[in-house]
Amino acid sequence: MIERRPDGHPSRKAPVAEAGLSPLSHVKLGVAALRGLLHFLGEADVDEFETTAGGKRDTRLAKIVETLQKQAWELAVLGNEMASEHRDA
Repeated sequence: MIERRPDGHPSRKAPVAEAGLSPLSHVKLGVAALRGLLHFLGEADVDEFETTAGGKRDTRLAKIVETLQKQAWELAVLGNEMASEHRDA
C-alpha cells in the first residue's frame, strides 16, 4: 500500500509504484522516468555566463545526457523483448 498525503498524491517517503507490479511494468515506468529526467536535465543552463568553466560543464552535462539516452533506449529495448515474450507465451 502506498502512503498518500491528504490530497491523494504519494508521500515523499513512499514508493512511487504500487507493490506487486509486474517486471515489465517496472521497466516501462523506469523508461518513462528516465525520459522525464533527460528532458529536465537537457534544459539545464550550466553555462549561464558563457565562461570557459561553464562550457566544460555544458560538455560534461551533454555527455551525461547522451549516456542516459543510450541507457533509456536499452531499457526500452529490454521492455520490448519482455512484452514480446509475454505475447508469445
